[in-house]
Parts: sequence; C-alpha cells; structure tokens
Amino acid sequence: MNAPHRWLNVDDAAEYLGVKAQTVRRWAVAGAIPAHRVVGSRLIRFRTDELDDAMVRREVERATDQ
Repeated sequence: MNAPHRWLNVDDAAEYLGVKAQTVRRWAVAGAIPAHRVVGSRLIRFRTDELDDAMVRREVERATDQ
C-alpha cells in the first residue's frame, strides 16, 4: 500500500528536493514538475508523490542522454 502524499508549498518543496525555491518555481513554470494552483489565489502547491515521480523521470532522462 502506498503512503499518502503530502502537499507542500514552494519553500517546503524546495527543501524536499534539495534546491532553492526559485528553482522550484522555474521548474513549475517550465512544466518539469507538476504544480497545483490554490483556487482563488496565486499560491501553488506540490504533491510529494508527483515530485518523486518527476525526479525519477529527470534522472532517467539524464542517464539516457549520456
């Protein structure tokens, strides 16, 4: 059984991924990581399971590009 995902804000997502908040925002705008807009605001949130999947895809792409 999979563990439930957690929702993270930009700063928490940056800490989770080990990058700066600016990098998380840039990746989200570029579509490299899934982001969810909070209804009625400019806030965005990230799901840990989706971030994990995106990072796995990123590593696979890096490995196949070499």
